[in-house]
Amino acid sequence: MALWLMADAEAYVDAGSTLATNGQTVRQWEDQSGNNNHATNATSGERPQFVTGVLNGLPAIRFINGKGFHLAANVGSGDATIFLVGQYQNQSSFDNGNWVTSTASAPRPLFLRWPQDHFGDKVHLSGVDSTGTVAENTFFQLNGKVITATNAVAIRISQAAAGSGTGGGNDGGMDQIAISGSNLKLRGDICELLVYNSALNSTDIGLVETYLNGKWGV
Repeated sequence: MALWLMADAEAYVDAGSTLATNGQTVRQWEDQSGNNNHATNATSGERPQFVTGVLNGLPAIRFINGKGFHLAANVGSGDATIFLVGQYQNQSSFDNGNWVTSTASAPRPLFLRWPQDHFGDKVHLSGVDSTGTVAENTFFQLNGKVITATNAVAIRISQAAAGSGTGGGNDGGMDQIAISGSNLKLRGDICELLVYNSALNSTDIGLVETYLNGKWGV
């Protein structure tokens, strides 16, 4: 595992001393993987918000108007498997739909939701769009897998297969990523984000999905 962020674990108003309470902004969201890839934002006016009681009695990190994080270090340049629990809130444009973006050379969408008027509510991962869709203001669980040798991409929505294809291209990679941000934004919540620097098999993907479903109820 390269990165593990949980809204209910170590979201700080400062650089790691004072835990955020309801309504406060988050300067540092600590990586639970043990790799110290903490998500941080040193600019006070550009930080997301910690909100309690959002899903299944647990908190979320809320992103509005370009608030976001950069990671303390790169999470790997090879194969990747991503898991995310969250929702979109009143997504008005493509630019409000980016959960995870690549910052290599220029900001590029890496894991996002297209709005209804831009490819119809589909999920996009590294150059591939899902066959399934996700609705606004509804929490769901996403899984995406990228195999770099073949640029193979697979997407799952709420524990079910939701599309696959050949990706890559100019969408960047997992070696340099950010969460939302001023250029490619997110309007919505993230409850939990896990990034593995390997292509997990179906059994291991199922285990992580079961864990997330038991915790968050989606």
